[in-house]
Amino acid sequence: MEHLFVGRKLEMERLESIYASPGLNTCAVFGRRQTGKSTLLAEFSKNKRTVFLQFSRKSYYENLVRIRRDLGDFMGTEPPQTDSFSELMLILRDICREEKTLVIFDELPYLMDGAPFVPSILQRFIDLDLKGLDCMVVICGSSVGMMRDAIDNIKNPLYGRFMERLEVKELGFRECMEFHPNMNDYDAIRTYMTVGGIPRYHLEMNCDTFDESLKKCFLGPNSAMRSEGENLISDEAYPGIYSSIASCISDGIVLQSRICEKLDIDKAECSKRIKEMVLLGLIERKHPMVGAPKRPTYLIRDNLLAFHYEVMSRHQTLVNNPVISPDIKLDVIRSRIDTFMGRRFELLCRDYILDSYVVGDIGTWWGRADGTNTDIDIVATVCDRDRRVSNLMVECKFSRKAVNCKVLDDLEAKTENTSSIPNLRYMIVAVSGFDAELEDAMEDGRVILVGTDKLLGRVPPDDLESFPMRGLELIG
Repeated sequence: MEHLFVGRKLEMERLESIYASPGLNTCAVFGRRQTGKSTLLAEFSKNKRTVFLQFSRKSYYENLVRIRRDLGDFMGTEPPQTDSFSELMLILRDICREEKTLVIFDELPYLMDGAPFVPSILQRFIDLDLKGLDCMVVICGSSVGMMRDAIDNIKNPLYGRFMERLEVKELGFRECMEFHPNMNDYDAIRTYMTVGGIPRYHLEMNCDTFDESLKKCFLGPNSAMRSEGENLISDEAYPGIYSSIASCISDGIVLQSRICEKLDIDKAECSKRIKEMVLLGLIERKHPMVGAPKRPTYLIRDNLLAFHYEVMSRHQTLVNNPVISPDIKLDVIRSRIDTFMGRRFELLCRDYILDSYVVGDIGTWWGRADGTNTDIDIVATVCDRDRRVSNLMVECKFSRKAVNCKVLDDLEAKTENTSSIPNLRYMIVAVSGFDAELEDAMEDGRVILVGTDKLLGRVPPDDLESFPMRGLELIG
């Protein structure tokens, strides 16, 4: 697979800043599987004297053999002949005493899982063996819950030893476009909304079209990513409960009380697991705005996890059948994929607004208008250059047809039912472009239009000042 290092400018700057500080420095790097933590650390370690110890989901003894081999390779000698982790840390201490050294323990939870005494030895290694030395120690892991517990739980030996933390999150959608130079914009955006901002997934989805990438990675007889959605939560402490909660949400059971009833689990237990999943970035709470019902609902935040539960698992028998061709499978599930894309597009539009404007609050409005249930995709409280606050009402359209003025008319009509919100500005985001009448409405300052070029950063966002507020009232 082609190696491609994309983005991570801020993460690299943060690590370099820590490394440049004199004396002993430590940092804990964590993030969910496949976010590129190891690649980031490998890039960071270039041109530095580095001992890179990488662990795997194997036995403690097998990982110990790997430490011995890596230390031997670094020193240019035969591997040390000891089965003592403490003695290996003394060898590492002597290496660090020679000159400034970067020490990386990659996927440390895999080692700790089979050897609970490891954190105590690492505590002594940091507190005593490296005292007064000029070096940097990085621990890294994909089990976010285990990493947080190791460094934040006052009962654990590593508590207080890693005050510098770096969470490696998914890449933004604009950065992910760099992985698909041969795809058109529409297919590249669909690819992002399917697999999220995980570098390795984009390297796998490397065909020239979204359909071909989907057939290769999900619908073929030996597709590498078909079970990846399930694997996302396999490293966490409660994969069974997490999976059940995600399944409920994908089925439209989005209230915590209903999830408890459906799974027949204690309310306190359910609340705790939901909070953990939110912290892990797997799900998120839908934020109600301006008069929407305050009972919290949830959605699946992670794109690939959502694709797994909302598309793949609903056609599990079909997609797992090796006799049926990928082309037929795709034809059968295409309508569900299209529905899925429409829902995920709202999250991408929200990210665009957060990246483009000074946002005080952002969420969704839902309620009743003219006797029927309706919603506004995004409502955001934004601040312009003059520090004036307005409420941005946003409609998101992911289709192949150009958007017409009826969409704006409907959006304006909905706002009449949102508790008389003041200081309104309107925005429509669409990948398919806009008809002439709607373009004229933008020229008149009636609505902000965001097409693909703006969405992907090729054209700067519009200045809010060019679009007069309506329903003027002093707020903020």
